[in-house]
Amino acid sequence: MSELINVPNTIDNPPYILRWSVDEAAPPLIGLCVGIMMGKAFICTVIGLLLTKVYRKYRDGNPDGFFMHALYNFGLDVSGSRVMLNPYVKRLLP
Repeated sequence: MSELINVPNTIDNPPYILRWSVDEAAPPLIGLCVGIMMGKAFICTVIGLLLTKVYRKYRDGNPDGFFMHALYNFGLDVSGSRVMLNPYVKRLLP
């Protein structure tokens, strides 16, 4: 018959860079790249680290998928689906 398969609890976690998830590591890395181009690498990297700190506090206080729903509510399609309802319509009639 079929055998039981252990599925790890962390299977849906995002990939990690060192000790940060990819969404937390992006602002400092982008800040570093932009800062190198501007000649202000330290300042832009510190701004990226501060943005990561604010993002982490905001993300941990809300349920999973909150930002995806917020972006959808602002009219940005980040799901990759081909059909998107108008986010400003609050009542859907059959």
